[in-house]
Amino acid sequence: MKQTLILTGALGLFLAVGCGGSSGDALMKERIAAVNEMSDVLGTIKDPAAAKEAEPKVKKIKDRLADIDQRWAKLSKSEQEAAVKKYGPEVAQAEAALALKQMNTAVGGLKQLGESLGGLGNQINKDVGQNIPKDFGKDFPKDFGKDCGLK
Repeated sequence: MKQTLILTGALGLFLAVGCGGSSGDALMKERIAAVNEMSDVLGTIKDPAAAKEAEPKVKKIKDRLADIDQRWAKLSKSEQEAAVKKYGPEVAQAEAALALKQMNTAVGGLKQLGESLGGLGNQINKDVGQNIPKDFGKDFPKDFGKDCGLK
């Protein structure tokens, strides 16, 4: 009975390490899962507080991806080619979705920055506008700026 338990445990360990650890198929599946997880995390970032909260998750996923890349580099060229042939479109789709999330996150950050600065810009325009005389520029010659391409 004891031998059966040891043999079963050894077989389970062999299957967990041997079948999922470094095969091209397993690494591609891990990569797809990690990239999809990164997309999900980026999708939660709507403001600076959410970005700060997501930092540890992003770092953990980046570390996982780096580990996957290291293990991928140890595979034979034929294993890599077979895995790319089998999972290439799925990886490309996941990475394209990630790129879109990254772009949306960046654009959202710029939009928020613009909104934050928009109030400042409106206030500056109001302050400057109050100090410009109503007849400003009436004495300029009609062809003013023509040499500089302004008209």
